[in-house]
Amino acid sequence: MSTSTIYSVTCENFGGFKFLAKSRHHKVIFDQPVEKDGEDTGMKPPELFIASLGACMGQVIAKFCKQNNITTKGMLLTVTWKKEHNSGEINIKLSMPKAISEKYEKALIRVANECPLHKALHSPPKITLKIN
Repeated sequence: MSTSTIYSVTCENFGGFKFLAKSRHHKVIFDQPVEKDGEDTGMKPPELFIASLGACMGQVIAKFCKQNNITTKGMLLTVTWKKEHNSGEINIKLSMPKAISEKYEKALIRVANECPLHKALHSPPKITLKIN
């Protein structure tokens, strides 16, 4: 039996390259740096993309840690994307506030790979654009 979840976001342009993305009662500003003709009022879309991946992995890791009484306050994920043409390489470094055993290190890697965004990158959804 297949289950699906629908996520919905609106992205409204406020002039130039500035967009306001809204989902539920949350808002995020996207922009470009000044040297790319933006106003630098928000992250560039690729920056928020990898931030979303890091936060997604962080949340599944935090859930595992909570179930195993491992502290996460101060946990840090550093995500870098060396973008080359249409692909490249994304690297994620996880820093835990306290040392963990090798057993838990392997488990955290396994759990992190269960992040829905990580999975979507390995089996990308179909993307379509319709113009009203």
